[in-house]
Amino acid sequence: MNALRILVPFAALAATSLAAGFDTAAWEYRQDVTIDHAGPVRLSLPLDTLDAAEADLADLRLLGPDGAEIPFAIVRRNTVRPATERIPLQGRLEGDATVVEFGLAKAVPIQRLRLETPAPDFVRAVTVEIESEPGRWQRIVDSALVFRTQGGLELLAIDLRGTRARTLRLALRNANHPAIPITAVVVETGGDEPEPLVDLPAAIVATEQEAGATRVSLDLGRRHLALAELALDARDAVFQRAARLLAQRATDDEIAEETLAAGTYARLVFPDDRTYAQLALPVDTVTPLARLELVLDNGDSPPLSDLRFVARLRRVDIGFAAPAAGTYTLLAGAPAAAAPRYDVAAFGADWGRLPSLAAPAAPRTANPAYRPAQVPAEIPEFGGPIDSTKWSHSRAVRLSAPGAQVLELDAAVLAQCRADLGDLRLVRDGRQVPYLLEKSSRVRAVALPLVAAPDAKRPAVGRWELDLPVAGMPVNSLRLTIAEPLFARTIVVGEVLPDSRGQAWPRLLGSAAVQRRSLAEPTVFTISLQSRPRSGKLFVEIDHGDNAPFAPAAAEAVYPVHRLHFRAGEAASCTLVYGNPTAAAPRYDLQLAAPRLLAAPRHTAALAAADASSPARAIFDLGGPAARYLFWGALVLVVGFLVWLVARLLPRHPAP
Repeated sequence: MNALRILVPFAALAATSLAAGFDTAAWEYRQDVTIDHAGPVRLSLPLDTLDAAEADLADLRLLGPDGAEIPFAIVRRNTVRPATERIPLQGRLEGDATVVEFGLAKAVPIQRLRLETPAPDFVRAVTVEIESEPGRWQRIVDSALVFRTQGGLELLAIDLRGTRARTLRLALRNANHPAIPITAVVVETGGDEPEPLVDLPAAIVATEQEAGATRVSLDLGRRHLALAELALDARDAVFQRAARLLAQRATDDEIAEETLAAGTYARLVFPDDRTYAQLALPVDTVTPLARLELVLDNGDSPPLSDLRFVARLRRVDIGFAAPAAGTYTLLAGAPAAAAPRYDVAAFGADWGRLPSLAAPAAPRTANPAYRPAQVPAEIPEFGGPIDSTKWSHSRAVRLSAPGAQVLELDAAVLAQCRADLGDLRLVRDGRQVPYLLEKSSRVRAVALPLVAAPDAKRPAVGRWELDLPVAGMPVNSLRLTIAEPLFARTIVVGEVLPDSRGQAWPRLLGSAAVQRRSLAEPTVFTISLQSRPRSGKLFVEIDHGDNAPFAPAAAEAVYPVHRLHFRAGEAASCTLVYGNPTAAAPRYDLQLAAPRLLAAPRHTAALAAADASSPARAIFDLGGPAARYLFWGALVLVVGFLVWLVARLLPRHPAP
């Protein structure tokens, strides 16, 4: 590093930092760090400071031992990507091995080789040799594992760790399996050394089992962390799970899910006791909240046991010129502060060459000089008045403790309120309780008994009826368990509704072509519904054609989970009212405090059992008997009136 290039501007910038004391009134938090030498410093920011600061560090400030502002640059890792060269190949068979040989323009340090092959499912051991002298081969990799599974998991890279070579030869042992074609090899040279990461245990707050999935709520303890990957440790010896890491974000009056990362966790065992583990989910983002959710797709497999997680963090550094050894102060917690514009930021590449320093840091404390521009708005507990008599349904909400609350809406509420959920209101003492509506990817599954209902006119079609717990339940898919080892069928899901004349007519809700080719394939099949049921009874039909009939072993109705987030100042019950077609969707100021509400410890609120005496919402059903009688009665009256009117308008002829 050219020290003169850095130190010359540092001298001038350090002189400007010795100006008058910095006014810290707008910053809520401070944290002291001890620097033991003067000169250029690359400081790793404490996690508590990252938690207090904005995600982009726009409000971060640094004060010197004398209280003056110190200019700094945010040091970002400039990753140097490896150079790649793709070399098309055509392999040859030598005994039980597929052999490929290739050369480079010159000898270079090679980091790794990546094979390209169209083969869909294979496991092979590969050896790599380099030509150290003309005609003399030296083995540098012996029996490395390469594979691709039907589930989409693959390992096609071979690590050479900077071995210098010009001519290479690879041999894939087929071991009595069909040979696989190798169409090309990608040679990677150069690149950065792996970045050291900081391990932070992630606490498991809750674990929920959903339909074919496990949802794990994790608490990292702090927000705004530079999360590189999330590592999993499970007791299971063999598994493969698709995973999604989610975070909640507030948008307007709703809470939505954001996918931070998606990938696969796996631990596999291959022939000859060869093992492969992929236990780190790449994330590479700044976490918006301390709490995240990980969804593991189990399929038909049982949930993983004894889960533990470790968050692996990148260091977030700043570079500055320390005028002297001593105690420096980091300020954070001023959301309205604009990002500073320091000249030292222009020397980012030079700061990145300095060694990272994790200086001793005192605990983060409140800034005694903090004077907010205005009193911070507390999370509102009450909204405007409401006349709840305009709502047709009501349910009591039980609270266990004061504070932030989460209320999950059950199937009965979802079936009886509007599809957009705009007619939901929380009420206490004649006033609205503001809430944020969470529409997430969570689902709930309800087991439904299958009752055979054969159609005598179609003996080749198996038909079953299923009673929903609530009429109009917002089912978005039906899961059927079919243990038959070999089949290919089309499954139809629908309901029977009466028309205006009282005639029954089938309404198609969804269909799917399903098949099972072996006992190793899943037994649970999902039929997505394109329309929401209107009644409380569904039917399932399977056309067996000329094949032997079979019956599904079990059925589950899957519906989405929606939750309300709100604040309760005391552990007293409130009331949820719903069922008002004319009500406009509410708009609350609570969205302004959404980050604070989401970060607060949550209590689970619960809906009381539905009151049978509660008035039901009147829905005008054209197929109902009362509506039919009303229709025909009205038609008779209209026809009679028209006959009378025509008779009055006809000219009257005098009697002869």
